[in-house]
Amino acid sequence: MDNQSLIVAYNQPRGEPRAFLQKSNVSPAKGDCIDCGLCVQVCPTGIDIRNGTQLECVNCTACIDGCNEVMVKIKRPANLIGFYTQDFIKQKKPFKLGLKAYGYTAVLLIVMLVFSSLIYKRQNVETTVLRASGTLYQLGNDGTVSNLYNAELINKTNQPIRFTFHSQNKGDVINFIQKPEVLAKEGTTHLTFFLIRKKNKLKDFKSDVVFEVSANGKVISTASSSFFSQP
Repeated sequence: MDNQSLIVAYNQPRGEPRAFLQKSNVSPAKGDCIDCGLCVQVCPTGIDIRNGTQLECVNCTACIDGCNEVMVKIKRPANLIGFYTQDFIKQKKPFKLGLKAYGYTAVLLIVMLVFSSLIYKRQNVETTVLRASGTLYQLGNDGTVSNLYNAELINKTNQPIRFTFHSQNKGDVINFIQKPEVLAKEGTTHLTFFLIRKKNKLKDFKSDVVFEVSANGKVISTASSSFFSQP
């Protein structure tokens, strides 16, 4: 906060000195505050806004509404308590948007753009695939190489999803050890499987593999991992 911050404040030069309302009307020598105490009574935190800005103020504006009702009854201008800056109260300087306000606006727009992009890119199912710890690869008698994997699928929707799990490479074969077919709503499921590839098509010790989760004929999630084999 600074002297140009808009806050709920008591217009002290206008309200002081306080004086109880007389039958003949408020004396011109007195301020507009008639010391009724209504602003204190309606405050949920029990503070007196007339004592200045306080940490307990939650900007609920109940004191503004209560004071305005009194100002209407005594035929005085509204907003003895209102949204003011300290510069306006002390020096009658009007509120102007400064560099700080434009800076906060720019930061807020950037955050909103990032948040919107994250929502747009959000997948209904989050998939994580990791190679089984402590294993490398297994060679088959039929000229194949297999790696053991563990996968975790998280359903971020409130509907159960019947899914299929497969490799992006059509030539890969997956043998499941544990394979649930339905992902419960807002639930998690685990898969354990061997990915099998033909050895004569592998040129490097380490290669990439991409797994896809499909539902209703559409790919709804992907995950990548590594495949090891004998070069």
